[in-house]
Amino acid sequence: MKRVSLIVALLLLIALIPIGCVNPADKDLIPVKLMLDWVPNTNHTGIFVAQAKGYFKEAGLAVEIIQPGEVYPEAAVASGAADFGISFQEIVTLARADKVPIISIAAVLQHNTSGFASAAKLNVTSPAGFEGLRYGSFGTPFESPNA
Repeated sequence: MKRVSLIVALLLLIALIPIGCVNPADKDLIPVKLMLDWVPNTNHTGIFVAQAKGYFKEAGLAVEIIQPGEVYPEAAVASGAADFGISFQEIVTLARADKVPIISIAAVLQHNTSGFASAAKLNVTSPAGFEGLRYGSFGTPFESPNA
């Protein structure tokens, strides 16, 4: 089942490449730059497995996996520095609201993994329970106190 999902994602990637770039008689691989949303971790496992097992190559792709640097994947894709990027819903929503020319084509994870957590001893049982507590974050725009 996981391989089927990967193949579907690869087909989507191929479908987005301009037709003029693909020659059925050409045995060269199509170069694709894929930017991760963070350092490699569990949600990227399928990408690295596909690369290690040659699935990208079988699909005619030479995938270069890029770790993010100074910019988010949305900016890299919008500027052409990357062909595709891994992201998460909140940042894509903000980018779309700011008219960044990107689209979401597939979900890497079945469910959104964003959420709040607290130590059990704080007995937080609802969002209101976080009032007055300190919040640690990555400093993304949607986490601003003014957001």
